[in-house]
Amino acid sequence: MRRTLKHLLAVCGLLVLVYASTAAADAPPPPAYRPIRQLIHRAFPASAGAPAGVWAMTQDRDGYLWLGGPTGLFKFDGVIFDGSLSPLLPHPQIMSLLATPDGALWVGDRNGYITRMADGKAQVFPKADGSGTVISLTRTRDGVLWAVRTSGLYRFTGTQWERFPTTEPEPRAYIQQGFVAPDQSIWLLREKSALRKAPGASTFELRTVADYRAAQLGRAGGLWRPDDQLADEVIDDEGVMWCGANSGVVRIIWPGNGPATGQPVVETYSGKDGLTGASALAVFKDREGAFWVATPNGIDQFRRGRFEPVDLPPDTYKPAIAADGKDHLWVASQSGLTEFGPAPKPWPQAGKQTSAIATDPDGSVLMTSDQGLLRIDGQDIKVEPLPAAITDMPRQVRALAEGRDGSVWLAFRQAFRLGGGSIMPFGKDAGLPGKEKNLRAIAPRADHGLWLGYDDNTVAALEDDGTLATVYTGATGITVGQVIALWPRQDGVWLTGDHGVQFFAPGKPARSLLFAGGHVVRLGTGIIEQANGDLWVNAADGLYRVAEGEMKRWWADATYAVPAQHLDERDGWPGLRDAVPAPSLIPGVGRRLWVASDTGVAGLDPAHLTPNPRTPDATVLAVNGRTLEPGEELAAGTTRLEFRYTAPVLSIPERARFRYRLTRVDDTWRDVGNIREATYTNLAPGSYTFEVLAANEDGVWSTLPARVSFRIAPYFYQSAWFALLCAAVVMALLYLLYAWRLRVLGTVLLARVMERERIARELHDTVLQGLHGVLLYVRVAANAIKDGAVRDHLERALRVAEQAMAEGRQRIVDLRTVPRPSTSLIMRLRAALNECLADTDIEGVVAVDGEEQPIRAEAEDDLNAIVLELIRNVRKHANANSVCVNVRFGKLHLDIEVSDDGVGLAPGATNKPLSFGLQGVRERTARWSGHFTIGQGEPRGTSAYVTVPALAIYASEAGRRRWLRFLGKAG
Repeated sequence: MRRTLKHLLAVCGLLVLVYASTAAADAPPPPAYRPIRQLIHRAFPASAGAPAGVWAMTQDRDGYLWLGGPTGLFKFDGVIFDGSLSPLLPHPQIMSLLATPDGALWVGDRNGYITRMADGKAQVFPKADGSGTVISLTRTRDGVLWAVRTSGLYRFTGTQWERFPTTEPEPRAYIQQGFVAPDQSIWLLREKSALRKAPGASTFELRTVADYRAAQLGRAGGLWRPDDQLADEVIDDEGVMWCGANSGVVRIIWPGNGPATGQPVVETYSGKDGLTGASALAVFKDREGAFWVATPNGIDQFRRGRFEPVDLPPDTYKPAIAADGKDHLWVASQSGLTEFGPAPKPWPQAGKQTSAIATDPDGSVLMTSDQGLLRIDGQDIKVEPLPAAITDMPRQVRALAEGRDGSVWLAFRQAFRLGGGSIMPFGKDAGLPGKEKNLRAIAPRADHGLWLGYDDNTVAALEDDGTLATVYTGATGITVGQVIALWPRQDGVWLTGDHGVQFFAPGKPARSLLFAGGHVVRLGTGIIEQANGDLWVNAADGLYRVAEGEMKRWWADATYAVPAQHLDERDGWPGLRDAVPAPSLIPGVGRRLWVASDTGVAGLDPAHLTPNPRTPDATVLAVNGRTLEPGEELAAGTTRLEFRYTAPVLSIPERARFRYRLTRVDDTWRDVGNIREATYTNLAPGSYTFEVLAANEDGVWSTLPARVSFRIAPYFYQSAWFALLCAAVVMALLYLLYAWRLRVLGTVLLARVMERERIARELHDTVLQGLHGVLLYVRVAANAIKDGAVRDHLERALRVAEQAMAEGRQRIVDLRTVPRPSTSLIMRLRAALNECLADTDIEGVVAVDGEEQPIRAEAEDDLNAIVLELIRNVRKHANANSVCVNVRFGKLHLDIEVSDDGVGLAPGATNKPLSFGLQGVRERTARWSGHFTIGQGEPRGTSAYVTVPALAIYASEAGRRRWLRFLGKAG
């Protein structure tokens, strides 16, 4: 009996071991490569301008992709396929391409011609008789160029292509393909054998096809190929072999690093998967690791994104995600739960209808399903049935979290707390919003309690047991709309939702995170602040990262607009996520992040987010539709120029950025984003240089700009010699005008002199001679009078008359001669005042304000006459006791005031025409551009004012010249 029991136990143990080993065998190991369907695929169909039926591809030193086929040669910058160089080739059917470090492109065609393209020019090398189609072109590390033709191997000597060697191992056969191995040996493949030329060898050695395949793969084996293979093989960085076939592009994987024996893993990507054509005619790997596949209907690109897609079950929709303490990802959906660790592991016992999942503080997974509330520690599942109040809910659980007291909080339309075997709703009765505001998010606070996010800019904080609830609304500055995702901090909580990102701290207004360029984050469904200070936000259009340095600036200044790195579908972002279930962004172990969309999940390691270091070199393609030679002169009258430029950004060409400037027009660079053309108008003749810089998809700018210098020729009337000629003509005309003006002035002056001489003669012959006769008679009469008083009056009258005659004679002399030197205006005024008031009781005084300036003689005479006329009026009409002449010498004006204490002006006198004497005063004042006024004095009497510009009457030489120039202009 005991023996039988032992046997049964042994059998049971063996069955257990067999089952365990079988289960372990059934769990497939994780692939060492990324499946092709997890790569980012982009199609360039022929209908969009891509060449069809391409047979050869290469990439030049500047980064441009070159494609050749039956329709010619094309250059691709990521946007435009340019076939302008095809007419330079001797034959359009291109079979092979090679770009060399010197910037040249070598082209081999079906007829056997090899052409070197450089700087837009073609050099065709003649083919040898019977040389055959150029299958491939290659270059060894020593700089030697090799051509594999169907007839054999050819070497370029620098001037021609020659056969190497002249004899080959027997039997001779048609060459199918060739390549250069890492050891720089050259391999040629024939139908049933292979040839190898060792480095430095002058002959071939005969090898097997297996040797060729092993050298091609880099390890033994690797013989399997698809029966419908069309294109040569290319090995990627993961050791996966790509080749073209009639069925599409085929990827061949021999797992592990040992010999590639046995049946490999084969992936085929065909037209039904999205390939532009049914077959793949050529495969090429560019310098950034992306693969290009040519089909009969276009070009396809395959490249790795920055995200690592998770291979979910096919029926997964709106997955909820959580990460445990072992860096395992848990994905739950309506179809069930899957754990992604070293290998994917489904958990059918967890049930279905899962809409919310979270991680406990101890690292276990907490979730709800049709089975109830589940706790999974990676080994066992503990199921806690949910009360009917929960299971009968018409809505799914939006979010859940565990409090520090072990209670579980569920988010339906409102909050529910599950603890002690009972469930309790928390709404208005508990101080929280009611059913009018849907509960969207739950997150444990950093210290204790929970944060709850609701509709309508509402957030609540409460303790784990549901007490001390506090509600914060839009009155505190919250503006995100629906609060969909929360991320607690020690001092507050990050919020995101319908529009925007905010940080809220109780007792303070919410701070909005402003993004550079005025960008607004829409429908944020996940937010994380990492330990290093980086902030991540998952939104409707992608994942945003704000670096720690930018966040520091924002914490110091809330008005600072932060620049953010934006990752979207072009980076492998899984796509748009609805608000349920939330959050769509969770942290993993270390800095790893997990992102969920409605249909997929992907991981992201920020440590691998290194920018592409390759700087694109910009190229100026055309100016006004054609290529310019350096320093070319454009036709006269050219005022509008259109520049077309580009740069090779193949991965994500939409993110390429450009900035340009044109000398003599732009002082700084113009940053124009992804625009690849520039237009300038109203350009003047002269020399210009147009410069353009480019940045790749990660914003890494080229260091040296592409330049094109040119000159716009002027019309003859825009040239320098024409401007000098015009200036000379203008100077000549001005001189002629000046000479004519001098002649006119000379004529006028001569006429004036002659008129002055005539007036002088007439005055001398009539007035002065008659006055002289009258004075003689009066002198005789005065001598005859014996009465002393009468004689004194006559003597005084004679003196006045003689003085008047002397002044008249001086005036006549002045008419014939140049003005006499100035004396002293003040002395003359005082003499005139004393003489005029000598036989009266009127007291007169001349007051001076400022330093006396010399006055021009003619101006002095006029000023003396003006003052004398005003004093005579005082004597005749004012009935005054005193008269004062106040002279002020200013820098800009000479002011003279004559005031008395007489009876003043009669009412209305200022409105009547001036007397002949006062009219003369005004005219003399106007002669020197002065101003004359007369009015009632203060407190009584009359005051007359004369103001004359100093520049007109002061006798300084500089002032005289300025005044003469002024008079000349006025004339």
